[in-house]
Amino acid sequence: ATSQPQKALEAFDMLRPMLRDSNTQTKQMAYQVILAAVSREGDYATASRLFSEMRDNNVPADRGHYHSLLAACSRVGDEESAEQIFDALRSSGLTPDIQTYSIMTS
Repeated sequence: ATSQPQKALEAFDMLRPMLRDSNTQTKQMAYQVILAAVSREGDYATASRLFSEMRDNNVPADRGHYHSLLAACSRVGDEESAEQIFDALRSSGLTPDIQTYSIMTS
């Protein structure tokens, strides 16, 4: 059986051509949905790859994108990557909020 994150990735692959002509907000939302789906499974490798792809396509990351990456790290106990993501969030000019700290301590 195909997992939910795998189904989400397949759907995202079909959406990619349409995203090229979409506005920034639509692109951000699409990436947030897929990041959240893979992060729920603790798939940090895929989440990280998608995050890099998003940035390579000049889609600005918001706090929610970073939260998804942090959640993936949290699920697999990858504290080192979580610290790097937290630092990147702050370096990007975003301010950690209560949810950021909640994810970091879970």
